Amino acid sequence: MESFLTFPARRDVAGLKAALGALEDGDHVTVVLATARYGAIEVSGRVFSSPTGDLWLGGRLIAGPQTKAKDGSASRAPISELRTLVADPAQLHGEIADPLAFAHGDLVSVDIEQVPYGLFTVSGVATEGQDGNVRVGEWAVAGSGALAKRLRGARLVGREHTEPIPARREPLGADE
Repeated sequence: MESFLTFPARRDVAGLKAALGALEDGDHVTVVLATARYGAIEVSGRVFSSPTGDLWLGGRLIAGPQTKAKDGSASRAPISELRTLVADPAQLHGEIADPLAFAHGDLVSVDIEQVPYGLFTVSGVATEGQDGNVRVGEWAVAGSGALAKRLRGARLVGREHTEPIPARREPLGADE
C-alpha cells in the first residue's frame, strides 16, 4: 500500500472523536477514507460545517454534529469510512499530468474546487466506467474527451503501485 493511503487496522474511534470535536469551520485537515467501492482515498482541504453542525470535507460527510464527551470536551462521531485524520496539510503526490490520459487503475491526485467546500485534493486509484468517465472515488476527473468542470489540477502518482484496483464501474440502469 502507498504510504499516504495507509491506516491502522483498528481505528482509534476515541481519538477521532476528540480530533474531530476540536475542528472548526475552515480548519484544514487531511483524512483517509476506506471505501468499499473505491478503496482507500485521501482527501485534504478545509472542513465545512453545515447548518446542522455536520462536518463536510470536499462535499463528503466526515462527522456528525459537535457534542460534549463525558469529560466535557468537544466530540464528533466520525463516519464509518473515516480511518485516520491528520491536522497538517497534505503533501502533493505525483507529477503534473494530463488528466485526459488517466486510465483505470492509475494512482492519481487531483485538485477540485466546489462551492461551498473550496479547493480540496483527492488522491487514490482512478476508476473508469464503461462510459469512459474517469473518477477518483466519487469525484469526476474527465469524460468524453473533456475535463470535469471543477477540476483545477492533476498529478499522476504512478501506473505501477500496490493499491488494490477496483472493478470498472457499470453503467447506470435505465431505472436509476
